[in-house]
Amino acid sequence: MSLNTKQLAKSDVVALRAQMEHREPHTDWYYKPRKLESVALYRKLGVRIVEKTVMIIAKRRLFGYDANSNHYSIGKPVSAEKLVKFERTTRSNERTHFFGLLLATTATIFGVVKFDEMKNAAGGHIIPWILVTILASQMVIHEALIILQRYNRLRIYDVFRKLEQKLEND
Repeated sequence: MSLNTKQLAKSDVVALRAQMEHREPHTDWYYKPRKLESVALYRKLGVRIVEKTVMIIAKRRLFGYDANSNHYSIGKPVSAEKLVKFERTTRSNERTHFFGLLLATTATIFGVVKFDEMKNAAGGHIIPWILVTILASQMVIHEALIILQRYNRLRIYDVFRKLEQKLEND
């Protein structure tokens, strides 16, 4: 997300700061980027591939994104409200995928523990192998989507930092 800070009025920057400071203090400890997190780190982990794959699968039509774009769009003109809304969306998406990861992990552990019983119940067929493989794949998918949301939120916080610097320099 490249953002020309000239697109935002000074009042938008002040409003953005106020909205970002009055977040959800009981969950901010989890959602705020950690010191080790960086855009470069996430890119090395392959987040751009995950992002493009999500966009190709979704075809943007399902979610209302520009069909010719390879990334998320905040919309133009950029405003404090749009930045905050996008940041909140990343929190909601991460929460959804976190619970999906917990569910898939629990189901995978249960599948591995009960594997022999499932195998005997299925008459020794391949069904238990397929089930455990699908559940493990879902774990990987949810982990990748959590990383994507953290990457997007990190980019929003970078924009916020740049806007704060601009406000201090003006």
